[in-house]
Amino acid sequence: MAERFSDLQMLKLVEIYRDHECLWNVTSALYKNHDARQSAYKQIAEKLNISGISDKDIPKKIKNLRSSYYQELKKN
Repeated sequence: MAERFSDLQMLKLVEIYRDHECLWNVTSALYKNHDARQSAYKQIAEKLNISGISDKDIPKKIKNLRSSYYQELKKN
């Protein structure tokens, strides 16, 4: 797994993630489709083009991003 993402890399991850509704929109028909989700993770990894990161690392990064987001919400 790659080291910490820079702010620019995280922003790029979020922008690419937003384009793949099957990963976050529970009302999407593809949300429960494992193959569609795996394909989306592969596409995100390819578009990020960061050495040392694979499609298996993307769900972990997304989970970490969500955790950080919710921690910040709790602070306010």
